[in-house]
Amino acid sequence: MIHLFENTFVLLSALFERLAGFNSPLIAFQKGLPLDAFNNTLVPLLELALMPHGTCFFWNVPLTTVHVVADGLIGLAYFSIPLILYMNRQHVSTGATPLLMLFVAFIFSCGIGHLLSVWNIWHSDYWLEGIEKLMTAAASVYTAFCLYQKLPDLLQTRKALEETTEMARTDPLTGLANRRGLIEAMTTSMPQLNAPGISHALVLLDLDNFKEINDTCGHLMGDRVLCQVSELLRLNTRLLDTSARIGGDEFAVFLPGCPLPQALEIAERLRMAIALLSKEDLLPPELEFSASVGLVVTNRIQSDEQFYAKADMALYQSKRSGKNRVSWLEDGADLMPLAID
Repeated sequence: MIHLFENTFVLLSALFERLAGFNSPLIAFQKGLPLDAFNNTLVPLLELALMPHGTCFFWNVPLTTVHVVADGLIGLAYFSIPLILYMNRQHVSTGATPLLMLFVAFIFSCGIGHLLSVWNIWHSDYWLEGIEKLMTAAASVYTAFCLYQKLPDLLQTRKALEETTEMARTDPLTGLANRRGLIEAMTTSMPQLNAPGISHALVLLDLDNFKEINDTCGHLMGDRVLCQVSELLRLNTRLLDTSARIGGDEFAVFLPGCPLPQALEIAERLRMAIALLSKEDLLPPELEFSASVGLVVTNRIQSDEQFYAKADMALYQSKRSGKNRVSWLEDGADLMPLAID
């Protein structure tokens, strides 16, 4: 019995010396202290060993500080999330509102739990903390169950919205951007690349004699020609460029960060590729088609309508000058559009 008693105090002394840094009761016993003094030392130490876990933080002030700061910040973040969601409630769809309310209750309960953890470092309201944890557990389980039921529908709705948005900016026949997609590309890219010496170019292409193709060979053949021209635009432009079908037989290519010499080279390459396409066995020889091209280059931000109108002026110059050519206009210069035959 004595040996068991001594072994117990050996373990306790190692623990107390490790955590508290003071002498163990075994040392006092070995030094021959009276039994009363031994008991007076043993009882408080046993009570200290059985203290709630929060009070043990007092053995290490930096550790206490870490836990208080961490739990406090987490609690603050948890309380902020419901407030942010409430401030943006007008953007929440009706179907997502019940699930969002459950999420708010769960987050709010988690915040209370972290604040109670801080409170119980100095107090012993563990029943209160336990009840709060049960409430959080119930909210968590129910939220997870509802999320399991609703999440597939919510994700499908989001995917359908993204697909609808993409369709709204894409030409269904060719897969190129439509006019809206072109405007969005110009609106996004031009302010980002607004720096001294940076130029942007817009190329407009209109297929010559395309109406005769539709009238002679039918609209299916006309659609086939449009798709092949679209593929040529993809192959003969840069990755950062935006090719678009504006409507009918009119196409556009937005060239961000493109100086005039490079823009002219791309425009002429497109014209020649379309001219070679018309000489293939796709159509009868009498139905050869070409492209009239208009190009405008600018180094300053302007409205999309102004930018497009100046490119349209250059395109009209190509049409009026005999078609199957590139005309260009450098924005800001008092020059008439020139033509490359």
